[in-house]
Amino acid sequence: MSRFRAHGLEAPLDYVQEMKKWVVDVEAIACPTYVSYGEGDFAQATTADFYKRLKVPKHFEMFKDAGGSGGHCEGMGQSRYYAGVFGFIHDQLSH
Repeated sequence: MSRFRAHGLEAPLDYVQEMKKWVVDVEAIACPTYVSYGEGDFAQATTADFYKRLKVPKHFEMFKDAGGSGGHCEGMGQSRYYAGVFGFIHDQLSH
C-alpha cells in the first residue's frame, strides 16, 4: 500500500498504470553506472539488456545466494551491496 500511496494513488491497479509511464532512456544516461541484482530476484528480467545498452563506464555485479546476498534488491546482503556500490563510486572519483 505504501508504494501507491507515495504516488498519491488510492488503489494498487492505479499504481500499475502509473508505473507504465516511467521508462528509463538508457541512451540518455551520461554518468558511470553500477548495475546489480541478487540471484533469484524476480525483477531482474531486463537487467542484462539494460547493462549491454549502456554506453558509459559501467560495472555489473550479481550477488549470489551462496554468498548470503541474493534476493530482491540484494535484500539478503545489504552490507555486501553497499561495499560494491560505494567501491564503484570510490573508483570513479579516483580517476
